Amino acid sequence: MSKSKIFFMHVAKTGGSYVNDVFIKSIGAENCLVHCEQIMQDESAFRELLAQKTFVSGHVYYKDWVRLAGELNPEFLTVSVVRRPLEHLKSHLLFTNNLNKPQFKKMTEALALGEDLMRALDEAALVDFSNYRDIKQFLCSLSPKSTELFNNCQSRYFLCQANMKSTLKLETSHTSLLLSVLPQFDLIGLNENIDFFLMRLQHMSGIKLDIHKDIVNKTISNFDFDIHDEKITRVLKHNTEIDELLYQTVLAQTNRALSERVVELEDLVLTANERASGAGRVWAELRNQLACARDELQQRALSLDVVQAQLALISAERDAVVTSLPWRMIRKVGRMSLRTGLKPSPKVFAS
Repeated sequence: MSKSKIFFMHVAKTGGSYVNDVFIKSIGAENCLVHCEQIMQDESAFRELLAQKTFVSGHVYYKDWVRLAGELNPEFLTVSVVRRPLEHLKSHLLFTNNLNKPQFKKMTEALALGEDLMRALDEAALVDFSNYRDIKQFLCSLSPKSTELFNNCQSRYFLCQANMKSTLKLETSHTSLLLSVLPQFDLIGLNENIDFFLMRLQHMSGIKLDIHKDIVNKTISNFDFDIHDEKITRVLKHNTEIDELLYQTVLAQTNRALSERVVELEDLVLTANERASGAGRVWAELRNQLACARDELQQRALSLDVVQAQLALISAERDAVVTSLPWRMIRKVGRMSLRTGLKPSPKVFAS
């Protein structure tokens, strides 16, 4: 069955806002539904809206999408993007650290995030992310909601379901389950190769995309920390073990796709070179034929000059004969014979 629509599972802080922006600019906002998690409470209205849209995106767990999309799910290509785990967790921490700031207060209130989530955001806001000890204390004592936000939070989109063990701490024991879910996706890309992801999605969907270079929703924070610091890396890795497996799996898939694309391009170049070589041979043959035709034309032109000279000579000789005295006499006698009916004597011509 051909899939003409796209569901983009927008894992937070993986470049999803950029993907949304590309589709909105490419097919029009009226054909897109972004942040669909905000309208999923009314399931029938949600499905009715899905039927009208070409591109649907949201911070939605995969299992929730399958349940809510229902019989419409097979119409959609299911795709997502993931990011290097340590970079992702850093970006996610710094982003949530900002959400209770005055400039974001209206946004969080409008989203009606719920008390437990707001408490988790408040907990993150109290962390001094420039201080290693603060980071360690926070990540080693996560509340249930903070666990959902910061413990293997990319893999959680693939494995969990909202309000059903969504705060469960993910560990290496969940590896086989994760690997069984990944094949259900038509395409998973990497944040650092997001243009390649969009080119592949364009090919799969048949939708022409305006792949631009604008940066969308970049994380801005008053804090920063070095994920290459050995102590910080150790703390972060404790909460990204499954995400690392997810990333490495998608990385291997992407590398294979890139290798296949390189082979395709090399074949195209080889074919183009062969065609160019063939065209070169044809062009050389045409030039040879043209030279031969030019030589033949020159030879015929020379022959024509000779013929014209001979014709001119014949014409001159004829004119000389016509204007000579004997010829004038013959013509005169001939005219007289016509009038008298008498044949001229041969002696006249002999004289």
